[in-house]
Amino acid sequence: MRRRASRKRAKSDSKLAGAANIVRNLFLLSQVFQVFLCAVIGLLQFQGSDGSPGEARLREILFRQYNKLPIPVQNTSDVLEIVFDLYLSQLIDVDERNQVMTAKVWIIHEWVDHRLQWEEDEYDGVSSIIVPTSLIWTPDIILYNNAYGPFDVRYASNATISSNGTVKWFVPSVYKSACQVDVKFYPFDEQRCVLKFGSWTYNGIVVDLIPPKNQDIIREFDIWGNSEWDVQLSPGKRSEKVYPCCPGAPYIDVTFTFVLQRKPLFYVAYLLLPCGLISFNTILVFYLPADCSEKMQLCTCILLSMAVFLLLISQQIPPNANNLPLIMKYLLFTKIIVTSSIVLTTLILNMRFRTPETHELSNWQRKLFLDVIPKYLKMRRPDAFDDRFNHSESSQIRKDSIKLLSTRVASMLAPMMVTEMEDELEARAERQGLLNQGSMGHSSMDPDVSVSSNSYTSIKDAVNDVVYITSQYAFTEETCKAKEEWKYCAMVLDRIFLIIYLCGVFIGTVIIIMEAPLATTFFYEQFWSSSNTTADDI
Repeated sequence: MRRRASRKRAKSDSKLAGAANIVRNLFLLSQVFQVFLCAVIGLLQFQGSDGSPGEARLREILFRQYNKLPIPVQNTSDVLEIVFDLYLSQLIDVDERNQVMTAKVWIIHEWVDHRLQWEEDEYDGVSSIIVPTSLIWTPDIILYNNAYGPFDVRYASNATISSNGTVKWFVPSVYKSACQVDVKFYPFDEQRCVLKFGSWTYNGIVVDLIPPKNQDIIREFDIWGNSEWDVQLSPGKRSEKVYPCCPGAPYIDVTFTFVLQRKPLFYVAYLLLPCGLISFNTILVFYLPADCSEKMQLCTCILLSMAVFLLLISQQIPPNANNLPLIMKYLLFTKIIVTSSIVLTTLILNMRFRTPETHELSNWQRKLFLDVIPKYLKMRRPDAFDDRFNHSESSQIRKDSIKLLSTRVASMLAPMMVTEMEDELEARAERQGLLNQGSMGHSSMDPDVSVSSNSYTSIKDAVNDVVYITSQYAFTEETCKAKEEWKYCAMVLDRIFLIIYLCGVFIGTVIIIMEAPLATTFFYEQFWSSSNTTADDI
């Protein structure tokens, strides 16, 4: 057993030793390969350096005694002219809330350095060379209206030097500039953001910034398209200004203006359109019957929806005390519409549930809301209403007639009953021979007289019951008619406010939105141009 265990150990040790040797050999091979690769690269570089001996000799001569600190002018009274230009590469972002524009631009500097001139024939026909900017003098042009971040160019790109001493320095950079955002016509707004460049150290007596001369028209250089803005870059404008800190001479600056037109399709689809649909739902409040309990609930839901839209928009728009944004005007207009609809709905419901016990419909109200206005609104009661309440036009006269009839019936029945009672008494007295005792006969007939009196009382009670039932029926009909009249008045008011709010919401929406100059262009492009394109395709 011990021999077997020792054999197994020996085998495992031999395997580990073999693996270690393999790893060591691979490491040595990788080191050898790295040394070989470095040698090849060095050889290639050495061969390349001898590819243009004229350029190498030119570089050695140009920068042998070159000093990059002094400004490149021959006389101290000379002014160095620097051609400064800018091209937009990409509009990265426009932060309306913080009023900062982030843009990626290409900056072009061009000036003449008399110390960097040579004859092309003396250096194998070399017409230009590319050198690092760390070897030559460069202007200290910075962004004046920088929001935050570096003011100057941080990327040390190379410069191109021509044989006549012209230095061209192309450099890319990303700037975050302050931009005053005007949200008056938001989201159909147009912003104008500027990039103002100038020398921080040299005034106009030493350095003069000159925009290119071929900038006669507005240029569009939005290489990388922006999904929210259409960008146009106006030509650079040169200006001079004397600052309080340095009253001796003016400082020169070149200002480039970015004209930004917002693409409002997103805001129209996700803000204006839902808001408009919600505001038009206000009209349905006046179309619901007054008996419907959801009338006030619909008004409240619409008002809460407007409040939610206000919260969403207030988080996107920068606070501005000078102008009220267009979309905020529309939302406030809609909130006023909804709030007023709640007030009017309350008044309509109050009119709908009025009763004759608490309110009385005056003659002018009856004439105005039941006869005059419904004719112009094309409203007409059904014939069933006239058939039901036509017989109750003079209910008071009918009640008086019933009372008079009951009195006349009672007065007619009383003599007839007395005559019948006297005839009956005389007949009985004759039969009994008691004609001379009329008074006693009457007293002896008291039970029969009481019977006749009871009959009279029963008839009178029956007549009174008929009169009471008829009066109650007339009162019920009159009350029902008065309630229907109040209900019809509420319907007339609903119809009036329905028409008023329909016209008001539509006209108010058109007036507010079309207040923005770009809104007309947007809707024309979306609807008219697309319809013409579809017609042409067909």
